Amino acid sequence: MGRQQQAASYRGYRTAGIRLTEELEPDLAPHRERARTPEARGSREFNLAHVVMLAERELLSPPHAAALLSTLREQAQAGEGGLHADETALIRALGEDVGGRLHLGRSSGDVGGVRLRWALRESILDLVDALNTLRGSLLRQGRAHIHTVMPGYTQGQHAQPTTFGHWLSMWANVAERDARRFTDGYRDVDRSPAGAAILAGTSAPIDRQRTSDLLGFAEPLPHTFDAIQSHDTVVEVAGALANHLAGLSRFAGDLMLWSSAEFGFLRFPDRFCGTSSVMMQKRNPYLLAQARELAARAAAAHGTALRLSADPTGWSVLEWSALHGELLDVFAEAATRLGQLARLIDATTVYADRMAAAAAAHWAQATDVAMALVEWHGIAWRTAHQIVGILVRHSEEQGWTPPELANEHLRAAAAEYFDRPLDLPEDVLAAAKDPASSVAARTVLGGPAPEPALSELDQLSGGLARDRDWAAGRRAALRDADERRHAAADAVIADGSRHV
Repeated sequence: MGRQQQAASYRGYRTAGIRLTEELEPDLAPHRERARTPEARGSREFNLAHVVMLAERELLSPPHAAALLSTLREQAQAGEGGLHADETALIRALGEDVGGRLHLGRSSGDVGGVRLRWALRESILDLVDALNTLRGSLLRQGRAHIHTVMPGYTQGQHAQPTTFGHWLSMWANVAERDARRFTDGYRDVDRSPAGAAILAGTSAPIDRQRTSDLLGFAEPLPHTFDAIQSHDTVVEVAGALANHLAGLSRFAGDLMLWSSAEFGFLRFPDRFCGTSSVMMQKRNPYLLAQARELAARAAAAHGTALRLSADPTGWSVLEWSALHGELLDVFAEAATRLGQLARLIDATTVYADRMAAAAAAHWAQATDVAMALVEWHGIAWRTAHQIVGILVRHSEEQGWTPPELANEHLRAAAAEYFDRPLDLPEDVLAAAKDPASSVAARTVLGGPAPEPALSELDQLSGGLARDRDWAAGRRAALRDADERRHAAADAVIADGSRHV
C-alpha cells in the first residue's frame, strides 16, 4: 500500500514517511491561531478568490472549481483556522484529487502574506476609527476648556501659563499625525502578494491582478521576490503603532500625575479605576496604567521587527509568523483602549480653580514680568531676564508669593542687578503677574489665547472630518470587494453545476 493518506483521515502535507521520518512534536506545530481571527478570515477569502481565478483561467475544471468553492463556504461557517487548514479539510471532504488542487500556483509565502495584509487592513481601519473617536473627544473638551488656565510644565517645573484646552489640542495634533502615519501605512499594506508564491511566482498561467482585485487590494505587489521576502512594510506599521502608543503613554502619564492628591487637577469616574487589596483609600487609574503597559508591548514588537529585518533574506520565517500574532493583538487592544480613553476624557471632572491657583503660585508668569520690563523700559531681554531671576530668588528667600509681587520687590531686584531701580505701572504689573492675562497675550499662531486656539481647533476638526471620510471610503471599498468576490464565486459554482 502506498504512502498516500486516506481522505477521511488526512492530516496535512507534513506527515511522517514523505520527506520526514517522524511526526512533529505537537507543541511545535506552526500556523495555528484562533479560528475567527482576521488572519484566518484572510486565508478563507484568499482561497475563494484563488479558486475563482483558477477557474476563470481554466486551470480548474468547472465541476472541481464548484465543488471547492461550495465546500470552502461550508467550512467557513465552521470557522476552522490555520495557514493550510482549509486544504486539509477540503481533502478530507472531497479527496486529494479535488481538494489537493487548491494550492496550485501558491505557497505558504503568499498565503501568509495575504493573511497578514488582510488582517492589517482591518486592524489599521479599526485603530483609525478609534483614534478618530478620541480626536473628537479631545476637540470637544478642548473647546470646553479654552479658558481653563493651568500651568505648563518642563522638566517637572512650572514653565508658562497655558490652558487645559491648549494641552488637549496639542494631543489632537499628535493624534492627527498618528492617523496620517496609519493611513500612509494602510496604502503600503493594501497591495497583494497573491501569486508571488515563496519568491519566484509560478509557471502556472495565473492572473495576479484578478486575485488582487477580488480581494479588494489596490494593486498587486509588482516584484515576486520583494512581495514575500521584504518586511519593511511590517516594520513601518509596527513603528507607527509603537510611536503612537509611546505618545499615548505620555498622555496617560500626564493624566495620572494630574489626578494625584498632590495636584488634584482631575478626577476620573470610578468605572475607569480600581482599588488596592490592602490600601482601601486608593483609586488606581487602571485604564491609564494599561495604556502605558500597551506602549511597552508595541515597542517590543517594533524592536523584534527591526531585529528580524537584519537577518539574511528568507532566514526568519516562523519568527515573523509569531511576531504577526503579537502585532495584531496589540492593534486590537489599542483600538479598545482608545475608545475607552475617549469616554474617560468626556467624563473627567476638571478642577479649574485648583489649576488656576497652581498657575499663579510658582512663577509660571515670570516670563511675562520680564516682558513687561522690556516693553515699558526698553531694556534688553537678557537684562530683564536677569532682574526677574533675582526677583524669583528674593521671593523664595523672603517668603512672599508671586500674587503678592509689588513694585518694591521689582525695584530691589533691579537695584541689585545694575544699581538702577525699575518699577511698572500698577495695571501693567497686575496684568504681568496674572496667569489669565498671560494666556490672553499669547496670540501668536498656535498659542493658547482664545482666538488662535479656536482657529487651531477648527483646522483640527476639518482634518478629523477628512480622516473619517477616508476610513469610511476604505471600508466601503472592502465591502464592495466582498460582494464582487462572492458574486464571482456564485458564477463559478453555477457554471460547475451546468457541467455535471
